[in-house]
Amino acid sequence: DVGGTHKIRTSQDVLCKVNGSILQRMFLGVHEMRKSHDGFIFLDRDGKTFLNVINYLRNDRKNFPAFETKLE
Repeated sequence: DVGGTHKIRTSQDVLCKVNGSILQRMFLGVHEMRKSHDGFIFLDRDGKTFLNVINYLRNDRKNFPAFETKLE
């Protein structure tokens, strides 16, 4: 569930496509994820925007934009 407005279902493989991405780290156990009682994860993000991200990842891209991440 994303942002409480979109029920987006996708696989962990899709979320982990970009090596080193925050999504990959989240879903490969680097960050603790709390699951709901039914086993799903809630992401507090804008659902419409996140749907665009998921659709982009689902298109089997070979090259991804480079983003500089700052972890504090």
